[in-house]
Amino acid sequence: MIKKILIYTAILLLASTAFGQRFQGGFVIGMTGSQIDGDNFSGYNKIGLNLGSFVDYKLNSKWSLRSGVFLVQKGAHSSANMPYFKTAINEVEIPLWLNYYPYYRFGGTAGLSFSYIYNAYYHASYYLDRTDLGISLWDFAVYLSFNYRFNSFLTLRASYRYGLLPITRPIKWECWEKSIYLFWLTPYPTTSSVCWWTNTASMSLEFKIPTKK
Repeated sequence: MIKKILIYTAILLLASTAFGQRFQGGFVIGMTGSQIDGDNFSGYNKIGLNLGSFVDYKLNSKWSLRSGVFLVQKGAHSSANMPYFKTAINEVEIPLWLNYYPYYRFGGTAGLSFSYIYNAYYHASYYLDRTDLGISLWDFAVYLSFNYRFNSFLTLRASYRYGLLPITRPIKWECWEKSIYLFWLTPYPTTSSVCWWTNTASMSLEFKIPTKK
């Protein structure tokens, strides 16, 4: 799967350099810290990768649209004072985001992420695969980030993703009945929830490739 991500990265970057001034491509490398809401454990203890490539379509000097392909590792992990367990949710993400830079160095991004879950498992004293866990093939998340631009080619992003739908199947009514709503849109489960939502924070560096003018 990582090999495929690299191939898609190369295609996106070549395509972005081939088209003129409105398109600019680049790549991202970073780390995630995540938890699963609904599994009765808290803490962003699961560390993973966030890497891939993107293409921006420039709308004007402050606004741009972004898409691309990313590998995002999510899940949950025990903390130091708990019995060992690990839940791994590995996704290929295709984003649709809107970048806004009111100032040259400071900006923000918001949008949706559509992800294919290509691998999922739980490991403790026993092992459960995706089928045993009832994990979906898909994860749909809202995305927010704060961006600091060092220069025109290097940007630091502090970002947050939260699942709009549970990744467990079937989606039971009890999940929604026992939830409160975050921002009137996103379900945030109580400790008695029977479904899982992905909850992921990340820090990453993005590198833009110079384009011909």
